[in-house]
Amino acid sequence: MSAAFVASPLLVGAGVLGVAMLPAVALWFGTRLGPTLREAAAEDAALARSLALSACLAAALAGVALALIAPGVRALGAQLAGAPVSRLSTLLGLTLVPFVFALTFLALPVLLFLVPVTHSATPAACASLGASVGLGAAVAEATLALARRAARGLGVAGATAALAALDPARGLAEAFQGDGAVSRPALLAFASLVLWFGAAATRPAEPAVRGSARFVARGPFAVAIARYGRARQLRRQAVASVALAGGGAVLLRGLGSTHEVASVFAAATGLFGAALVPLAAPGLDRLAGWVWRSAPRSQLALALCHAAAALTAAAAVGGAAMLAALAAAPIAPGDLAPLAAFGAVLFGAALVAGAAVPWHAERATEQLASYAAFAAVALLLSGGLARLAPLVGARSGAAAATLAAVTAFGCVLASAAISGRRA
Repeated sequence: MSAAFVASPLLVGAGVLGVAMLPAVALWFGTRLGPTLREAAAEDAALARSLALSACLAAALAGVALALIAPGVRALGAQLAGAPVSRLSTLLGLTLVPFVFALTFLALPVLLFLVPVTHSATPAACASLGASVGLGAAVAEATLALARRAARGLGVAGATAALAALDPARGLAEAFQGDGAVSRPALLAFASLVLWFGAAATRPAEPAVRGSARFVARGPFAVAIARYGRARQLRRQAVASVALAGGGAVLLRGLGSTHEVASVFAAATGLFGAALVPLAAPGLDRLAGWVWRSAPRSQLALALCHAAAALTAAAAVGGAAMLAALAAAPIAPGDLAPLAAFGAVLFGAALVAGAAVPWHAERATEQLASYAAFAAVALLLSGGLARLAPLVGARSGAAAATLAAVTAFGCVLASAAISGRRA
């Protein structure tokens, strides 16, 4: 964060201001959309159900991300990892406290958005989302355990599936319709968070690197693609995004949603997960900047090339997520075309946020700052586009796609300018 502030004080200051405004913006959106959402949910129970499931899928994706960035014992470094500190103290101080802090930070805007929408049923809505976050974090722990060949991952996966079968989204769907019963979603939230805590406490150690990997790549574009593929956390997030898109579509279909609703909402969730690639890319490129300092190319040209590589990798992950959603809930591929424009703007916002506040694989605080910057940039872009689209006649169709493409291109130029200046 300090390096980012020294390089671009005005931009980082604007980002901090945007993050500080998130609660107010969330409250404003909730106040504007609350009456419409309540009326629509009261008239159509299926719509309320679909909205609740989609929100819970997004919350589960947030839980996956938070579980993966929780530092754990590796935050002590190699010299202090063997210090005589109890496992419980390490877990509480290095995993649970950062997780709770990040969850509290993210919960405030969500709470302020929900209050005008769900009124007295807000506690039940928050409990449903909290249960989804816990289940997402438990899924991440189960995946890590299985990837490290630990049989306990099967038990965590089974317990997660059992809790998911109890339908944590039900409380949120009922809250949209005015039902404030909080006991059931609160118990589910407690059980899912306890499950995650237990899984985190027994997380198997990361295997030591026993060798080096070599690959052949020509040019900065191919090297950047290979570098992103080598980042463990990006690979985990990519797998989680595709799995959530496919599994979310299956869950939505199983709970009565139409194929169109299931596929669109699940694919959109996968695109949010894929946005981590352009968010993390500028930070990864910065660490490898020494390789290109003697290259016969300007820093701006290299930054543009790396931005194109990040968007290509994100499009690959997002495309895989959309295919997974289509396979689970088949619809005409053209019905997902609007998501391409949505993904372009989303990835562009992630690219700008990652350039302004670089992401670092081993620093949870910087990762949280990058996520916060991404949320701020995405909200500013969405608000600006919502006002600009009617003025230029780009509400839908080719005009909307053109506006999204122009916005994404502007984000690429802005990201390249920030990264090139910092280099």
